[in-house]
Amino acid sequence: MPTPPLAVAFDVLETLIDLKPLHQRFTDIGLPAEMLQPWFLRFQRDCIALALSGDFGEFYAAARQALRTESGQSVTEEQIDHVLGAIGTLPAYTAGWCARLESSHRDIFTPPDASGADLEQVAEGLLALPAH
Repeated sequence: MPTPPLAVAFDVLETLIDLKPLHQRFTDIGLPAEMLQPWFLRFQRDCIALALSGDFGEFYAAARQALRTESGQSVTEEQIDHVLGAIGTLPAYTAGWCARLESSHRDIFTPPDASGADLEQVAEGLLALPAH
């Protein structure tokens, strides 16, 4: 009999959140829009390395350092602020709500495109949505 996992991790960046609006932020500070991808990969790699090593790194500090490194140390702190200031406004692709612990989603969240009593129902609801 399979052993249930102790934890389940979800990759939400670039899977649930659209990063394309950051292209404009990169060009605003004089960097090519195409630098978004290598910056994001460096940022993810650094966060994964910190987590796997048991160390702790603050999200924005890791993002800042990755942008400094990827830009060849050519950006100012104000320019980094400009890019990272958009992270909280990035649109979600699709939203799902699992009512397992709470009966309904809260006002602070985007209304879900699918909801269910458990993760399986949410996943089925999301898969049943029409393709874009």
